[in-house]
Amino acid sequence: GIGRRTEQGVVTTSLGRIQPHHLIILERMGRTYDVVILGATGFTGQLASEYMARVYPIGKSNVRWALAARSKPKLQSLADRLGTEKPVDLLICDVTDLEALERVVASTSVVVNYAGTPFIDKALPVVELCAKLGTHYCDITGEIPLHRASYDQFHKAAKASGAIVLHGVGFDSVPSDIGAFLAAKAMRERHGCGSVRITGYLTDSSGGVSGGTIATVLDLIKKGVKVPGAKEASALGAYPLDPLGGVGGPDTRDFALPGYDSLGKMWTAPFVMAAVNGPVVRKSNALSSYSYGKGCKYNEVH
Repeated sequence: GIGRRTEQGVVTTSLGRIQPHHLIILERMGRTYDVVILGATGFTGQLASEYMARVYPIGKSNVRWALAARSKPKLQSLADRLGTEKPVDLLICDVTDLEALERVVASTSVVVNYAGTPFIDKALPVVELCAKLGTHYCDITGEIPLHRASYDQFHKAAKASGAIVLHGVGFDSVPSDIGAFLAAKAMRERHGCGSVRITGYLTDSSGGVSGGTIATVLDLIKKGVKVPGAKEASALGAYPLDPLGGVGGPDTRDFALPGYDSLGKMWTAPFVMAAVNGPVVRKSNALSSYSYGKGCKYNEVH
């Protein structure tokens, strides 16, 4: 769960302290692998595969990992390019083939899912099987309707099996989630009170937007409320990810208006990812029993 490993189920991002270049395997559970990268041949999947090969080389690390995707030629090409001393296991799996998918999910302690563009029509079967089999799961999607549908459909099953399901474990929304958590924590430690408002400032940064992200946004716009979880998320306003027991709060929108920020002492504009990061931060506040402050407002600016 958020900030603690005792409460499991469908959450959004984890505030647990993971040191750089150290992979924590929560349980091996008698599985063949510790980690399977699903969707390994996609743009971000390849980046993750390169990272694993560099930091946890096959044969030199005690982390047991494998690559999974639907195309055997593409998987083999990726494996050849990685150039590991010992061959990495390759698992052929199309997420629409539930039997093959279940075999992959049952073989590993953790599924790291990059099979998206969009995730909404591919990730839910993976989450369902992880929740059923007690396999931990994470992905990098900021698709709020998927977060909502995943929680509503599989949270109870995940808690029952002990699976931890994490969405949005990437630029959206780890920096925002951890940043808000640390800011609220500092406020309580230094001043003994909750926060009235937390603002995330995006300053100089590097990187770009992948083609998959653009395609996902266009698909969500096209399908609208027909997307699983979209109607339920929309009904909750600025708190579309509120968990069971959530009571909403004072925020009415995600995007701040352009203007001069007296606290940051700078002119600011709305940050494009605020509509993804804001709901995640507000959910974390609710899951922590409103430790940030029950009436705490959150926004992000650029």
